[in-house]
Amino acid sequence: MFRSPKFFVLALCVAFSIFTVVSTAESQDRYNLAIAKLKQNQPIFGIWSSDRDPRMARTIGASKVDYVIYDVEHQPFDMHNFHQFIMNLRAPDGKFRVTPFIRIGSYGREIKYNNWVVKQALDLGAMGIVFPHIDTPEMAREAVVSMRYPSTKNSPYVEPAGHRGWAPSQAMAAWNISVAEYARRADLWPLNPDGELLMIALIESPEAIGNLEKIISVPGVGAVFIAPSDLQSNMGYRGQGVTMPGAGGAPADTVVPEAEVLIRKALSICKARNFSTAILTNSLDVEARVAQGANMPTVGADGGFTADTYKCLQILKK
Repeated sequence: MFRSPKFFVLALCVAFSIFTVVSTAESQDRYNLAIAKLKQNQPIFGIWSSDRDPRMARTIGASKVDYVIYDVEHQPFDMHNFHQFIMNLRAPDGKFRVTPFIRIGSYGREIKYNNWVVKQALDLGAMGIVFPHIDTPEMAREAVVSMRYPSTKNSPYVEPAGHRGWAPSQAMAAWNISVAEYARRADLWPLNPDGELLMIALIESPEAIGNLEKIISVPGVGAVFIAPSDLQSNMGYRGQGVTMPGAGGAPADTVVPEAEVLIRKALSICKARNFSTAILTNSLDVEARVAQGANMPTVGADGGFTADTYKCLQILKK
């Protein structure tokens, strides 16, 4: 069967080990290895999946990236395909070497009316949710609530109280664990130190950056993702590129100076708080963004930029 070059480019990534190895004890204690590395203050690197091909999931799962974001904000909401993707992402031993995240379509202002979207994604085995347009701490709290179960008896992690309904059979199968273990682990980190789920807030507007310190102070928020494209669109620069200024990108591919000021402000806030932060990068600016505080940047996608992803892996291997 013919396979496009993107399969072979990502397959080459398997040969490269670009990260510090997580300790054996920590790896064995976690199902979400992205969280395991974040706990040890190690950077993690991910890619987007817009093709969402279950066959590609096998290649991604064997690669040396730490996480993949399956996109349903700008792609069809197809949970059957997501289930196939997740099951193909698993290693032969039933574990996830690459952590599965999903970006949903509901904006922060809508999430309290769309808890079912989060519930379905988690019930199929997602280990993290990326929430678009989290502009206020109130929106962040609604997102946290949508991911959490009601607290168990005598739990020290009561607030924010969760609304998620209990029916985890497919998630248990995806994680390859017992019902008791899933009940113990299916909570948000770092709010619950044993939690395996990550709530990731997309920061896409000047309002969100103005509220950033309050957003990351909401219990249960685990990471933020600074989104240069929508930030610039919200500032009147729709269609502008995402490469950091001064990195060597063409003008049309580069963040405008006005937006870069806000991006660096956001990175500075998160770095000062030692708070996990993602941002889009490429081989021109990935090292600089990591130095600025982005400890979980994306380095490409399965639907494009795969040659540049390969360059990123070579750069970060040094």
